[in-house]
Order: sequence, then C-alpha cells, then structure tokens
Amino acid sequence: MKAKNISICAASLLLLLGCAVMLGWFLHIPALVQVFPGLVGMVFNTAFLFALIGITLLFANYIPPERYNVVLRIVGIFIAFVAIIILSQHILHYSIGIDEWAIKAWLTDPNPIPGSMAPNSTIAFILSGIVIFFLPIHHKKIINVLVPLFIFIILLIALTGAFIYILKLEYVFSWYNYTRMAVPTTVGFILVSLSSWCLVIQSPHFAHLYEGKEERKIMLLSGAVLVILTLITDLGCIAITTYSSFNLIHESLKISMLNKIAVFEAEIEGVEKNINKLMQNANLQQTVLHASQQETAPERQAFALLFSANDIAIKIVGQNGKILYEQGKFNEKPELAIPIKTNYNSTLLWENGFWLRFKVPIYANQQIIGEAIGESPLPIFSKFYLDYSTLGNL
Repeated sequence: MKAKNISICAASLLLLLGCAVMLGWFLHIPALVQVFPGLVGMVFNTAFLFALIGITLLFANYIPPERYNVVLRIVGIFIAFVAIIILSQHILHYSIGIDEWAIKAWLTDPNPIPGSMAPNSTIAFILSGIVIFFLPIHHKKIINVLVPLFIFIILLIALTGAFIYILKLEYVFSWYNYTRMAVPTTVGFILVSLSSWCLVIQSPHFAHLYEGKEERKIMLLSGAVLVILTLITDLGCIAITTYSSFNLIHESLKISMLNKIAVFEAEIEGVEKNINKLMQNANLQQTVLHASQQETAPERQAFALLFSANDIAIKIVGQNGKILYEQGKFNEKPELAIPIKTNYNSTLLWENGFWLRFKVPIYANQQIIGEAIGESPLPIFSKFYLDYSTLGNL
C-alpha cells in the first residue's frame, strides 16, 4: 500500500473517531466516549481537535499543501493555542471554561477535572499543531528534521499512554492527580502520527534529504526502533518492580491487620473475663440482694470495695429499675457507637479512645436479681488506632 493511501486511511479513521466521540457526548452515549466503564473517557475537546486534524490531513493528501498553506498555518496555530491554554490551566490551576465550551461534562469517570484533557494529550496536540503548521515541508533542512522528530514524539506519547494502561501503571506515576490520557486518545494520536508521517515522506524536500543516503534511513529507523524497545523495556521493568512491591506491601498489611484483629479480640476477651469474674462474685450478688431491699451506706461501701480495683464506669441496677450503685463517668454522646458480637450485649464506642460498653445480667440462685451496665477502656486498641491515624500526613 502506498504512503498516500495509508495516510488517507489513518486520517479518515481519525475523523471518524473524533466525530463518533462528539456524537457520544451530544447524545449521552457512554459507549462512544469511554472503552469500558470506570476508565477515563475521551473529552469533547480532544474529539473536536482529532476531527479537525483528520479533515486537515485528508485535504493535505488530496490537495498539495502549498496551495492552501495559509489554512494549514491557521489550523496549526489554533490547535496549538487551544492545547497551550488547557495545559496552562493544569499548571496554574485556573479555568476559563474552555473545557466545557460546547457541552457540560456529564460522564462519570475517574477524570479529576471533568471535561479537561490530560496534560500529556495537550503536549501531543501542541506538537500536532506545529507539524500541521509546517506541513508544506520547507526547503530548510532544520524543518525537515524537526517535523519528523515531532511526529515521532507524538507517537511515543501515544505508546506511553497505551502501555501504561496495558501494564496497569496509571496510578503509579506522580501525575495521577491530573487527568489521565484515555484509551481512545492513545489510538487517536497513533493515527495522527501515522497519517502525518506518511504525508511527510511524500514531500520532495524530505525525499531529497534522504535520497541516495541509505545510512541515514537505517540510522533513523534503527533509532526509532531502539527508542520504542527501550520504552517498552523500561515500562515493563517498572511494572515488575511495582507489582512486586505491591504484593509485598499487601502481604505485610494483611499480616499486620490479622495481628491487630487478634490483639483486639484478646483485649475484648480480657474485658469479658474480668466482667464474668465480677458478676459471679458471691459478695456482689449478696450486696445486690441487700441493696434491692433497702439501700444503706454499708451496701454502697461494699459496692465501692468490689469495683475499686477496676478502671471502668459501672452502674448496678436492681430488678425494679432502681440504680443501686454508680461509679465513674459514662460517655453520653460518643462520636462512634458500633454494636459488636460478644457473649453480652456490647457496643464499641469511640470518645478520645475506644471503649467497650456492656450490659450484663446479675444472677443469684439461677434468677436475675439485677443488671450491670458499664464501660471499659480499650487502651491497646486505642493506641493502635492513634499510631495509624497519622499515616500519610506528611
């Protein structure tokens, strides 16, 4: 297939891609905007610029660029200018509404700035604008060298975006807080570079630069292949290293979490054993029976002696609902209250630390004679939480 036919096919596909995505935005069809749900979709501005580039490259194939070089320069400047404005919004953190000039972003995707194209997409569009500006290949040697170089950089940007998705590295790089290049966008830039390259090599000025100089062609092709292979190898190494680190971190966190769960269960079990020991105390049962009949100072003193060694808030309630004894301060309005499954009716509380609130019946001769309501601190579990609460606050 001739270079011209390849360029026309690539430009036609690019135009079709841009129009399809714009149609998807106007008709609210997510399948035309993003490859799969959950991935970043191609924004409207990207689709619009792709369609504009596709039309321009089609005309450049059918009409000699020298006949309408003014139009090419205007289109090239427009594309580069729009991309520079969007890139400056990312860098300087401002907005002039250019991201939603035609349609308001309605797609739910991971794009942190709805409607805004990725920074690496803007760089590729800036280079695309420069390439279109110089499409009437100049007789100057520097232009004949820079234009293919810019096309190759556009291809590298597209391949980098594609391999990042293939190797699932989009969250590894430091630009994850910015918009990521969509999968259809990587395809679009590959088509831009392919169509532009096949158009450029048809130029007599470019052909003259490499005519009869096979070593230059070999060096150019070898350099391009070497750069692409290096890119693939580097990204592959990053993927292997990253996934190895992720697996190590995952296993470490899993073991750490299991240890924390074991400590939490052991602390809860310790509180339960302490409560069981208290509730089965014959002196407590006798004191509750006496206090239920008549509350006197000796009974209150007996309760105080029974609970003096425990750092808990406790309330003893008789069968008639009368409070027989109360000690310590209860958390009246805790920030967190989660029922948990224990041998008793228990609730996990948070109020400047974790607490276990329990409600335990008091038995005597296999009959309920009262109820103990209490709150016991969980200092070890609280320390674990406070140790981890500051992680990431650097």
